[in-house]
Amino acid sequence: MNQSHKKPSKKILIFFVLKNSTTYKNGHQNLLEGLKPFLSDSVELFYTFYDDLIYSIVDGKTRIFDTRNEVDLIEYDFVHFRFWHKAAEQAAACAEYLKQYGRKFSDSEVAGYRSKSKQSEYFCLAAHSLPVPNTLICSEQHIEQALKQFPRFQFPLIAKDVDASKGRDNYLVKTLLELREVFKKNPGIRFAIQSFIPNKGDYRIWVFNGQAVGGYIVQGAIKKAT
Repeated sequence: MNQSHKKPSKKILIFFVLKNSTTYKNGHQNLLEGLKPFLSDSVELFYTFYDDLIYSIVDGKTRIFDTRNEVDLIEYDFVHFRFWHKAAEQAAACAEYLKQYGRKFSDSEVAGYRSKSKQSEYFCLAAHSLPVPNTLICSEQHIEQALKQFPRFQFPLIAKDVDASKGRDNYLVKTLLELREVFKKNPGIRFAIQSFIPNKGDYRIWVFNGQAVGGYIVQGAIKKAT
């Protein structure tokens, strides 16, 4: 007896940037509905926002989890970055992750983006097997889920502004409540949550022609959350 087998579906993800803007309020639904008539029955269409992602690097292994659809980003067969320049750092981290695991995406320009913050830099370093402290990056609404998902992260932790430099907006947090307070007092800042590594300060190393030729330590770069 012949049995019909359902063709495995292809999963396509579309990234949108802004959730609350009036321009984008219904734009994602309108686009998805407009595309559906042109897709075969074997294609499943999904959408998400960058604020719905949990970015993680644990023991050198990268992962990006889409909380809206409850799936790892590499489970999609194809990813499209829509208006990605408005979230370039997040898009670049995603592109680096997809490229690392051989997943297809558009446009290809995202893969050539030059890092301007710690978020894309961390994923680029990890993709090339360079050491990065255990790191979580997500919005405040997903931080509790992220900490449960990755039990390696135990307090005290460091909350670090991904766009800052020279120790600005680096906080030592000892509880989840303190971490939430950091988010609350710094709206609009994207924080990297990292394992606390006891130290005497930040090392500044001078590198010329691929060789470390000197350096110094900057002390007192971390502030307490309270």
